[in-house]
Amino acid sequence: YLKRLLNDNINFEIPSLQIKVPVLEGTDSKALQVSAGHFEGTGSLGHGNYCIAGHNSTVYAEIFNDLDQIQIGDEMYLINNDEKRTRYTYVVTEYNIVAPQSVEVLDDYGDDRLTVISCTDDGKQRQVESSNHFQNHSLSACRSKNFTANETSLKFWYWNLRLVIFIGF
Repeated sequence: YLKRLLNDNINFEIPSLQIKVPVLEGTDSKALQVSAGHFEGTGSLGHGNYCIAGHNSTVYAEIFNDLDQIQIGDEMYLINNDEKRTRYTYVVTEYNIVAPQSVEVLDDYGDDRLTVISCTDDGKQRQVESSNHFQNHSLSACRSKNFTANETSLKFWYWNLRLVIFIGF
């Protein structure tokens, strides 16, 4: 069943945490029991603020249980289910914990970003990772110029490519 979901839907991956999940349309309980879900009305792949949610729970699906182990510089991917399996690459530049009411990260900021929502382990707060969207730039190109995470972030802010990952649901 999972193999079919991965084949038929957009995929979200964090290789360093061995997370690979399908992204279904909608964030209802049925979708979130087996996958991450895309918030309807938010961006599309590579355009606007593409927002997804997934559980961090032993009661429900354990989609994002290891998300608190994310590191600055970790790569994440959204992989389209188109014929080419187009991959959108993001790199983490920040990690924060916020209150559940901090939903402004779901807004469209006029740039291209990804927002991922999941609970902290106790379910009372939200984990927030902010990452850059590397559209036509590779991480190795940035590293070859010896940019730090903050310098890389500033460079991509300049290029107006920013990804926010808001984890917590």
